[in-house]
Amino acid sequence: MKKRSTRSRRALAGAFFAAALGASVFSIARADAPAASVASAPVPAATLEAIAPREPSYRGLSPDLETLQNVGPRESQPVVADHAALLKEGAVLYADHCMSCHGEKLEGTANVPSLVHAGGAGVSFFVSTGRMPGAVPGTQSIHEGQHFDTTQTAAIVAYVDSRAKTIIPIPNVVPDPALLVHGRELYENNCEMCHGAAGQGAIVGYGWVALNLSKATPTELGEAIRVGPGVMPRFTPAQLSDHDISALATYVHYIRTDPQTYGGTMGGDLGVIFEGFIGVVGGGGALFWVIFFTGTKTLGSRVHEA
Repeated sequence: MKKRSTRSRRALAGAFFAAALGASVFSIARADAPAASVASAPVPAATLEAIAPREPSYRGLSPDLETLQNVGPRESQPVVADHAALLKEGAVLYADHCMSCHGEKLEGTANVPSLVHAGGAGVSFFVSTGRMPGAVPGTQSIHEGQHFDTTQTAAIVAYVDSRAKTIIPIPNVVPDPALLVHGRELYENNCEMCHGAAGQGAIVGYGWVALNLSKATPTELGEAIRVGPGVMPRFTPAQLSDHDISALATYVHYIRTDPQTYGGTMGGDLGVIFEGFIGVVGGGGALFWVIFFTGTKTLGSRVHEA
């Protein structure tokens, strides 16, 4: 009797250990599963349209998609009738804030890029996002508060355009909720590996950082795609059209303003690792008692040590 009871307890312990190990492996597999499923199976448009509006998360720094749908590039930028006056103001601003680094003829230096082939979006992006004037030449600039108002920015862009040999067109970015799924596919294929699944940014190596996208407006996103600041690749209209950029801007806005969960339906959206822990403790515990009450009985009565 004693040997039989000992064998039963050993069998019970082995079964419980196997169940806990299996639940742990299942938990780890579940932790890796969401990323693969998201990348391989875009959410249908009908499903996205059925999602109820949620309270904006801390990323909510821009208006809703319905508002963005009617916003064109630089809508707040005033139209200046006197182009000559604009060029004159731009020349003064360039001489005061840009010439010391970029040179009188836009030629740049060994540590400062030339503006000869960077007119249009090339200047607009860096000035409108506060990246320029830069504090330290040769270092990565980040999105800061604007140093110039929209009129002054337009003046600097107009002056550089008047002297540059190449003008990069500022893309016409019009976010549209109907482009959300297309934008997701483009983002996953071209942006996610550096900027992250939620646009949170990441280190890309050699001292460079793919910045958080929470502050970028739709037009600034488009300009960055056309310009390719830092180590970011530059995309021509043949590679990504203005329509594609509008789709990307729509999706970036969505991931910034729609609260993202970590998954795990049993754990209150706290994550699949926590859900797996619940499975190990709860499921393993239940399995233990099932084995205990069914595996240690003989002919309807519990086996006792003799």
